[in-house]
Amino acid sequence: MIAITYELCALQPLLLTRLEGDPNSSVSYPYVPGSAIRGALASRYIARRRRERDGRTYDPMKDTDVRRLFFDGAARYLNAYPLDRDGWRCLPAPLSWFYEKQKGLKPGTTLHDFSAAAADPAGLLQPKNVGARFWRRFAETASSRQKDWEDEEEEFAVVKKEAERIAATPYVEFTEPVWEINVHTFRERRKGRADEDEGAVFRYQALAPEHSFGGVILAETEADAGVIAGLLQEGDLWLGGSRSAGYGRARAGGVRQNRAWNEGGAQAKDVAPDGRLVITLLSDAILRRDCPHGGCADRLFPELLPPPLAGAVVLEESYKHVVPVGGFNRKWGLPLDQAQAIAAGSVFVYRAKAPIAASELEALEREGIGERRVEGFGRVAANGHPDASLVVREAPTTWRLRQEVTLSEAEESLAEEMVQRLLRRELDRRLAGSIASERAALGGSPVTKTQLARLRTLALNALPKRDVPRLLAFLLDANLNKPAREQLRGARIDGTRLLDWLAQRLLNALPAAELKRLQALLRCLEQERPVEDCQWSADEVQDLLDKLGGSAARLLPGDDAAGIAALLADDRARRQAQKEHREPRIDGTRLAERIEERLRRPMPIWQWLDARQIPMPRLGKVQAGLNDEDVMAREYTLRLVEGVLHRAAKEETHG
Repeated sequence: MIAITYELCALQPLLLTRLEGDPNSSVSYPYVPGSAIRGALASRYIARRRRERDGRTYDPMKDTDVRRLFFDGAARYLNAYPLDRDGWRCLPAPLSWFYEKQKGLKPGTTLHDFSAAAADPAGLLQPKNVGARFWRRFAETASSRQKDWEDEEEEFAVVKKEAERIAATPYVEFTEPVWEINVHTFRERRKGRADEDEGAVFRYQALAPEHSFGGVILAETEADAGVIAGLLQEGDLWLGGSRSAGYGRARAGGVRQNRAWNEGGAQAKDVAPDGRLVITLLSDAILRRDCPHGGCADRLFPELLPPPLAGAVVLEESYKHVVPVGGFNRKWGLPLDQAQAIAAGSVFVYRAKAPIAASELEALEREGIGERRVEGFGRVAANGHPDASLVVREAPTTWRLRQEVTLSEAEESLAEEMVQRLLRRELDRRLAGSIASERAALGGSPVTKTQLARLRTLALNALPKRDVPRLLAFLLDANLNKPAREQLRGARIDGTRLLDWLAQRLLNALPAAELKRLQALLRCLEQERPVEDCQWSADEVQDLLDKLGGSAARLLPGDDAAGIAALLADDRARRQAQKEHREPRIDGTRLAERIEERLRRPMPIWQWLDARQIPMPRLGKVQAGLNDEDVMAREYTLRLVEGVLHRAAKEETHG
């Protein structure tokens, strides 16, 4: 068959409703179903035929061209799945992929394919399925990433071996859709507004605009392929529901025809007797068993495969989900009958009783299985993921513009503000989740509400100027009396001393380069560095304080930059300061040592909020970004501290 491939860009939110959620909400599929593409092109083609003929006497179902193109199965309209960053069409992740639950699914995580012959399910203590995601497989050889090791010392041999091992490991990128959630109010038709009887609030969870999807349509002849390709390029398509409310507009581009297209990506090979045949569903499949009740099957039994495969295999393992599917007929204005389908990504492992030729597997992949294949149901791949283990690699979002947009200076400034607001919205959500997940157990010597309120007030006062040193200076032993220090030492945040927790968070919000300079200055004050390394001018000290920001001078003995520089220049004054224990300490630990620990084991606020997994919003060439040491990192650090202290105060009140 001839494959017509195209790229579909959503110009408006797409609401392609699936059977999920409560009655007052509609949740879209994470892809564009083939039935929506077929319906849009069928409407366009029928409208064209009506214009060519007498519309009053034209019956589309009597038109052989209409039936062949859209109903008889001569053309197959496959689902349009998200594109990856390179423009490749992703596929539903196999449900036989598992990872260690405690390690989480993140870049660097090793996936184990339980359907592979070399798989070891017992090797995972708490296996967790990857779930409904879209993926693309990559593989690199050691030579493709080989570094120049010839001039390296022998001590790097272990590093070289590990690099070769990682380079030879196949890896995958996962892509997830970006959603747009809108809340609507039902309006009474004649009044045009909500009233007491007609005012229900409902929610739409739709695919966000600027999503890019890769679609495929299979046609049997070049003539049909040409007609379908022309329909795709006639103009914007309208897909899904709520089109009058600003949903559903999309545009197809990059239309090409390909005779050698392979959906699964792997070339089918012969299977020997007692060999393994792994069939993976690339789309939902509706299968019915030949039994009196005629119900839908919940797995791909051998008898449901086409001959001669049906009698040549024995089902041994299955990794599957079952989902309800339906649809909507816009011609009738009625929903379609609901059915039970085996979910895309389901994996079935068979043992071959007889030799299976590669041509039989190719025919299976080409024709598919089950009902509604013209709408993209029943797509399969044979032995499409042979790797027993893979490594997850970070992938950027598919939320991107496919057309270059030139912005003026004012427009670019506005775009930067917009993408930052979108990023902040997601950061705020993760911040709230992080605060809620903290277990503020105030054990030992209980901290009073007065002390917690004092810390919260300092954090709130520091927020406008992002004055992290102000709160850090308050934690110094010199600024805390003994009762306050004992209370804060006894308090625990998720099992960690409150003083240690606060110091770690606050130091990680300050720039590493300036902390190194501050550490050097502190060691000079403590006479741990040679005199020649301690020649600081007042201007140099002031530059350090300015870059640390806010109340940084409070972290050091001396009233200001001039006083600190004078102290450094006077050995006698430094010895006196050391004798009086004026060097900065937090809970007895010198500040210089805490800075050393922070530099050795950095933990920026974005790591704490798991913000690196957030798809960065983008508008044209303007894209939001995160920096571990910028003003926004300080802001969210102070907000995290204030939120956790507020939660601790509430638990103390209700405890």
